[in-house]
This record gives sequence, C-alpha cells and structure tokens, in this order.
Amino acid sequence: FFTPHHFNISNPFFTNSTTQSINYSQTIILGLQTNTAPIITNVDIPTDPIYTNSNINCTATPIDNQSSTINVTFRWYVNGITNSSWNTTVECTNNTLCNTDNYPSGILKHYNITCEARVFDGTVYSDWMNSTQEEINNSIPTAPILVAPADNQTIFNRTPFFNWTQSIDADNDNLYYRLIVDDTSTFDFPEINITLNSTTNYTPTSDLDITTFYWYVQAYDNESWSANSSIFNFTLISAVIISMPNNTINFGALAANETADTSDENPYPFIVQNDGNVPIDILLNSTSLWSARPLDTEYFQAKANYSEGGSFNWSTSLTSWTNITNATLYIDHLNYTDSNDTAKIDLKILVPEDEPEGAKSALVTVYAVES
Repeated sequence: FFTPHHFNISNPFFTNSTTQSINYSQTIILGLQTNTAPIITNVDIPTDPIYTNSNINCTATPIDNQSSTINVTFRWYVNGITNSSWNTTVECTNNTLCNTDNYPSGILKHYNITCEARVFDGTVYSDWMNSTQEEINNSIPTAPILVAPADNQTIFNRTPFFNWTQSIDADNDNLYYRLIVDDTSTFDFPEINITLNSTTNYTPTSDLDITTFYWYVQAYDNESWSANSSIFNFTLISAVIISMPNNTINFGALAANETADTSDENPYPFIVQNDGNVPIDILLNSTSLWSARPLDTEYFQAKANYSEGGSFNWSTSLTSWTNITNATLYIDHLNYTDSNDTAKIDLKILVPEDEPEGAKSALVTVYAVES
C-alpha cells in the first residue's frame, strides 16, 4: 500500500530590479511502497484416520498482499522430534490451499505426527503454524480366507484338517487366529472355539459328531479383531468299512475226533480291522465245513478275542466258544480309532468221527453293521 509524505518548498522571485521576497509553498505527495509479512493459515493433516500405510498429506493456505505465487515450506515432527527427510518447499498460489509434495512413510502405529508450515514472499517469512497432532492408528488385519474343509463338502474323517490363508496386516503384527466350529449356523455353543498363535491350520484332538458343521475364522493383532471370514459348512457322514489283515486259516491234516483251534495263534486267527469312522458290530456267516455235521454244532465254533486291548465291548461279545450259525454277532462295538481298532476271531474245529477223508473248507463271511 502507499503512505503519503508531505514536503514544503520556499521559492524566491526577483522582478523590476526591486528586491522582493515571495514565499511559495507546494505540497508534494510521494507514494512509497512498504512490504507486509505474509501469513499462513489452515495448516492441517487431512488424512483421518491415519494408518502406517496411509498417504499422509499436509495442507495450508498462504496469504500475501503483494504476490500471486509464493513459496510454502512444510516440515514434519514425529513424537515431537523433527524429521528433516520429509521437509519440502512448494510453489503455491496466493490464498489457495496448498499441498506438500513429500509424504511421510515408515511411521509406526501409535506414533504421533505433526506438520507445520510457513510462507515466504521472496523477502519476508511468515511465522510457523502447526497442524493438530495426529496419532497413527492400528491397522485391522484382513479377514482370513477358508480353504479346507471346502464349503458344502462331505467328509468321513472325524478329526478333519482345518486350513485357511494368512491374513494381511499393514503393521506386520504377529497375528492370532480364532477358529469357531459349531453344529448350528448361529454358533451358540461351539464344539471348537480355539485361538492359535500364528498358525493357519488346526486338527481337532477329539472326534466330531456325525452331523453338519459350520465354521469360520477371525484374525487378531493383539488390538483389533478382523472381520469374520466367510462361513463354510461340511457334513460328516458315517462310514462302515472293514478289512481283514489275516483272512485265511489252515489247520493242516487232522485225524478223526481231533480238535484244533487258533487261541494259541498256531495257526493265526482271523483279524478284523475297523477302517470306518463309527463303532461297528461284527457278524459271521459260513458255509458248512463238514459233510457229516451241519452248522450250529460243536464241530465248528468261533469266539471273539482282543487283538488290541479294549478294542470292543467284551461283556456283550461272544468271547467263549460258540457254535457257528449264520448272522451271529460275535463282536460288539468294535472301536474305530487307529490305536485299538482290531480284533481276533478265533476258530475251533472238531473232526467228526464219521467224516469222510479229504480236503475240507468253509467260506466264512465276516460283515459289519454300525453299532
């Protein structure tokens, strides 16, 4: 702006050889320009909330009465300590919002960050003005993605392998995972509710029931839980499956009225193994061994015996020599867990005194039903 300055000037004049003194005054106004310091306003960190992976910006509005373009300098403080690596000076338009062009990075969560700015008009600097202090927030991990058991899958394994992908956490926090498994989609009383440190898989330590289950996973960074994963379901169905590691017995040559059995494991008895996922009952059918004697006589008998301790219900099984007839239940509730899922079926024969000589054989059929 211009400030008026007044000056008085005396000017003598001489005329007609007569000395006269004439005072003449004239006021002259000179316009002299003075520079006023610019100001900086509206210093702000507009990013809100701020995370470790945010693009952190600082803005300010410079005001100057003389210049249309002026320079604004930005600088940053982390936890009250200046970080000169992000300092920058930007040419800005007068009275227009201006942005920094060098953005902070690598700041840890829960650190505090402040920016400040000042303007320079080529001659005079403004004062520095600070933004409000902002805290770097915790980044919530992404929801895990379920892998197995697959959605709507039918399975037989009663201790299924649960697997999911690792969540992403922008803060690189150690993550925990909570696995929820329930037989209802409302998850009122979960069969499995376990939190695992960094692990993205789990195998149950006890068998699940034969039914349909629902499951999901959450991630936790020790501050915040992620959103739930999608919900998968799978159906466990019962499987009655047996095998016979030993399915042949040869008693060799015997004389009339001679007895032989497998209780001394010479020859070795039948071995039946439960390869399914539920307890089963073992029954026998057989063709006749002797031409001179029918089934259901003392000449052809069987009994159950342990191959692995406690593998079936002893008290309700036929553990004494019993005449073989068709559809006779010999083993009750044979277990299905690998540690004790086998049993012996001992056979005993007595050669009838009137049995014709020659090779003898019987086809013994062992079959299973769910207990």
